[in-house]
Amino acid sequence: MKHTALLAVAAIAAAVSLPAAAKADTKLGLLTCQSDGALAYVIGSTKDYLCTFKPADRTAPIEPYVARLDTVGVDVGITGRQDLSWIVYAGSFENGQPVSIAGNYYGVSADASVAAGGGAKILGGGPDGGFTLQPTSLQAQFGLNATAGISRFSLEHAPSERVIYKP
Repeated sequence: MKHTALLAVAAIAAAVSLPAAAKADTKLGLLTCQSDGALAYVIGSTKDYLCTFKPADRTAPIEPYVARLDTVGVDVGITGRQDLSWIVYAGSFENGQPVSIAGNYYGVSADASVAAGGGAKILGGGPDGGFTLQPTSLQAQFGLNATAGISRFSLEHAPSERVIYKP
């Protein structure tokens, strides 16, 4: 467990030191997500999230999303509530274009907690691969875990009916 925690800390340090993507030119807004946590399966995990996207254009409406984070790698333990936040950038964007950040994002994840903890995720992708979630996610979580791996973050528009979240 000690070795896994050290691996997670090393992965977080490496992720934080990476430069922002060269194509991330236009800030579109802030994506925040919450999960009630999950049990890790040693070699991977799946967590479901409810998310909101707040556009940088304050006149635009807030958009609800549902998401799933699949991670393959070292993932040991159990987490409670997780809160994630990313600034969303687009490689190219012109005013008047519709903005939908729904799609699949790929990258690296690392986090650790003993009662309380945090983590980092660097992800890029989305529609036509044109979006970047940068610079890294800010994450707060509760539980006992250590994670370092490759992740896919699938983001979809939330259904129009009321969503009841049950992980």
